[in-house]
Amino acid sequence: MKESEDRSVQGTNLRAREGAIFVYQELPKWLFVAQLEALEIDDWGIKATVLPLPSIGLSCPPHPFVASGAWSALHLTEMRWNAPDVPWSMRFGEEVVAQLVSRAGQLAHLPLPERISALLRSMAEGR
Repeated sequence: MKESEDRSVQGTNLRAREGAIFVYQELPKWLFVAQLEALEIDDWGIKATVLPLPSIGLSCPPHPFVASGAWSALHLTEMRWNAPDVPWSMRFGEEVVAQLVSRAGQLAHLPLPERISALLRSMAEGR
């Protein structure tokens, strides 16, 4: 991998995302707000240490974990990291985080599967 690729993929400075607050999605079980605690970048791909930030109405694991993906499978943009072959995606931006937290609190009374579906619809409509 070239040195420049280590820092930038499709115009996105990956290192600048360390410490960022974002929406983590791993369906059907997880949809929550998290912090990108650490990021490892190498010739294989990326390994992101995800720190869940519990919020009312959102489902998240109790401990930090690593989400990873190979360069060949990843699609990285300024506002979203995902891949068709991996079950997770990360959505960046204060607006999407605030929208999710606000709506999740309003929908906390719904069963989890219904709540996640409603939250995803709400996020899609908010674009």
